[in-house]
Amino acid sequence: MGKNASSCIHPKLVSALAVFLVAVMGGTATTVAVRDTEVFNQHVITATTLATEKLESLKALGSQRLSSMPLTVNEGYNTMTDFPTFRRQTTIVKDTPDIGMKKVTVTVWWDGNANVVRMSLILAE
Repeated sequence: MGKNASSCIHPKLVSALAVFLVAVMGGTATTVAVRDTEVFNQHVITATTLATEKLESLKALGSQRLSSMPLTVNEGYNTMTDFPTFRRQTTIVKDTPDIGMKKVTVTVWWDGNANVVRMSLILAE
């Protein structure tokens, strides 16, 4: 009789352990997914801030001063102080969308160009 009781307990114990392990593994996967999402969101915020900062500084210069600037400026990885994992490109297109206007576009990449934030501004004379 003792043998029958123990053979009945083992499958229940194995089933309980299996359920427990699946629950623990699922919880770990969720934690990793949340952490990855938080890191990605921080990078999006940083890239957006870098783009906005550049647009605001160019806007403060005014349309006339932008005429003397190069049409494309590249800031590569490891060139922006405190942001070595980001790169930024600023493009100025004259007479777009209309004559006398300038379209300024700032693009910020990270993770080896896998992710990007792009923001534009139109300035008139």
